[in-house]
Amino acid sequence: MPDLQYRTDLADAFLKDYRELNSLDSEDDGWLGVNLDGTLAQYSKWTLDIGEPVPKMVQRVKRWLADGKEVRVVTARGTFGSMNERCVQIVKIYDWLKEHVGDSIEVTDKKDCLMIRLYDDRATQVEANEGTLVNA
Repeated sequence: MPDLQYRTDLADAFLKDYRELNSLDSEDDGWLGVNLDGTLAQYSKWTLDIGEPVPKMVQRVKRWLADGKEVRVVTARGTFGSMNERCVQIVKIYDWLKEHVGDSIEVTDKKDCLMIRLYDDRATQVEANEGTLVNA
């Protein structure tokens, strides 16, 4: 459609308000991040499709959610390509989560100061404030 405009600021405003309201109800102010490809879902090389679930990680996420913890999927999917391609990827992620995790949890490509821990297959842990590699 010619001259069609998109608003992308509403999602950020909604998430800010949601987090503020959620924090009023919760004593735990942090969240757990879980990477999608290679951590929550099987991954060997980039494709448009999301892999099969990793059972141990899916069960862990379900347990955290049952315990009332905030969990977010941290992924770069949905951050590149045309607006249509990004939207298709985001919808695929939410559909995958609904099928395999059962809950609708936030999907983001950003970390913030409230993130307690990130579970990721590609990260190398370092000692906080030291830079020393853990298990090197």
